Amino acid sequence: MRFEFSRHHDGAAASSFDLGDLRLVLDSADVSSASHRPSRSMMIYLAIVHLVDGLSELAEGHSSRFRFVGPDSSFSLDFRRKNDVLTVTAGNALVGAVPMSDALTALLAGTTTFLTDPDNALAASESVVEDLEAAVRRLRGVVGSSR
Repeated sequence: MRFEFSRHHDGAAASSFDLGDLRLVLDSADVSSASHRPSRSMMIYLAIVHLVDGLSELAEGHSSRFRFVGPDSSFSLDFRRKNDVLTVTAGNALVGAVPMSDALTALLAGTTTFLTDPDNALAASESVVEDLEAAVRRLRGVVGSSR
């Protein structure tokens, strides 16, 4: 499983509400918000917070289902946890199933790759920074406890 995030930018500094895309690769399935008409791009920083919080809730056992809808987008994924297996669907199509710990590790890797890219660095004054940092801290804790 692999989560990939990208930001649309024209060389300008990153902003909390920048649009971008999410790509999920699982086995032979490849689902992305990119290249749709009309666009399914989303506010990427808010999307990361929403996705991390939702999957963390599943991992912590607070719920068994999570529907991710990209902020300001019609792109969605449905996640369902049963025991330690996470099943992902897009629309009515099964994307695949993986152990919950693998999904969390993949999400942390994808998030870290995106956020450590200098082109995606947010200024400390940006409105989403605190929520983003809190979500990543939570995810690191959940990943650490799922090993």
